This record gives sequence, structure tokens and C-alpha cells, in this order.
Amino acid sequence: MLESHKESEPHKIVLPSGEAVRVPTRHLSFEAWSGPPISDTYGGKAVLDLNGEPLFAELAILRLLQREGFDGVWGDTFRHRFRQSIALEECKLPPWVQAEFEKIVGEIGNWSGCWDVLAWKSENRIRVDSPRNCGIVACCRAMIAIVKLLI
Repeated sequence: MLESHKESEPHKIVLPSGEAVRVPTRHLSFEAWSGPPISDTYGGKAVLDLNGEPLFAELAILRLLQREGFDGVWGDTFRHRFRQSIALEECKLPPWVQAEFEKIVGEIGNWSGCWDVLAWKSENRIRVDSPRNCGIVACCRAMIAIVKLLI
């Protein structure tokens, strides 16, 4: 994922079982948007410029993943919808992705604050990415629990 960006030191997460897992990470840098102001910035979210397109960080990451063949969405937890652009239009998940999403949410209890970008490449892979550390542990625990249910 994001092969064109330098890999950073993996993030170490200790699970409730005591097992430590290392989550691959990438460090990304973006330029600030210098074009016309965006009307709704969610109270001051940074607006970034990616190839002349104004985007929030989550959408910039999604665009990079899309360039690598992924499909995906930004999980807008503030407005509780999935989005693929800075416009407020909501998009729907494919049924198999929706089912996996609901399993993960079932393990966590809600989806607020867990992940920012949900991306997939085929029906056999689902990917959860978050630029914030606060939700990574909860998401990893939920995903590992789901994998154990499927085995």
C-alpha cells in the first residue's frame, strides 16, 4: 500500500492477550490548499492540495490508494456517512464491504473515532487505515477478533 511513499517504523500495538503486533506505517506530507476557500471545513480541518484538488487528509489518502488500484471511502464519523469527495454526497459500500464493516463495528460498539479510510482491492481483501493513533488499537483488536471468528 502506498508503495510510492517511504515506509516509517511500524507502529507496535499490544493486544489484550499480551501479543504484540507491528502495523506497517507510511509518513505522508501534503501541501496546504491555496485555492478558493472551502465553505465547510468541519470547524477548521486542514484543506490540502493534491494535484490541484482541495481535500481533507482522509480524502488525500484515499486518492493515493485509488491510484494504486484500491476502491474506498472516507468514513466521515462526524456526519456518520461514507464519502469519496469533499462534497457532502454520501456513497454506499458494496454489500460484502458493508457486511465486514458491520462485523468490525459490532466488535467495537460504534464506528466513531475508529478509522478514517476504508479501502479494498477485491472481495478477498478489506483494509482499514487511520492517520490517527487513537483508533488503531480498537480497530486492530476488532479485526483480529473477526479473523478468529472466520477461522
